[in-house]
Amino acid sequence: MRLVVLAKSAKRRNDGANYGNCVAGINADGEWVRLVSDFNGDSLSDYECRQFNCLDIIDVEVTPCPIEHHPENVKLERFVENVRKYSIHDVVRKFGLDDDRFCFVNAFNSLDERERQQAGKSLVLIMVQNLIIYQDDRGKIKAKFIYNGQQYKDISVTDNQYRKPLEFEDAYIVVSLPNETKGYARYYKFIAAIYPI
Repeated sequence: MRLVVLAKSAKRRNDGANYGNCVAGINADGEWVRLVSDFNGDSLSDYECRQFNCLDIIDVEVTPCPIEHHPENVKLERFVENVRKYSIHDVVRKFGLDDDRFCFVNAFNSLDERERQQAGKSLVLIMVQNLIIYQDDRGKIKAKFIYNGQQYKDISVTDNQYRKPLEFEDAYIVVSLPNETKGYARYYKFIAAIYPI
């Protein structure tokens, strides 16, 4: 499978003790895929994704392994080669943007179970305005932005390139949803990648 990598962000591994990498991109057919290390959807280790970064076009051998709320999952069997690099503008020209009215069903920072079922996907690439990255009272990196005229706030940022307060007038962002609620009864949206325009 050939894909362009659009997100490579921090994600806690299934063991709960360590962090891995949430790696996602768009394949040659224009479909979202998430590379995982096993059939339970665990994130990739640093070693497993050491040969590629965001906006690299890569060839990989994969096995489909969708799970309930992550239908895009494919198990990375083998990295084949790094073909070339794209720009974010190349990606948008070739594949377009997600253009739903809301970023995942509503203008809040999370979804309930019914809304999660309605979403039907867990990854989007959207263009936003007035993106402000900040640190909340607990030291967590969060963001607020405007999308389709709606204000979104208190969205977690897991893109390792953006760990301090910043502001961008316009940006493309990859927004993802978790597979499970981790006991919160809600599925919290998070920004997996940021591409300032």
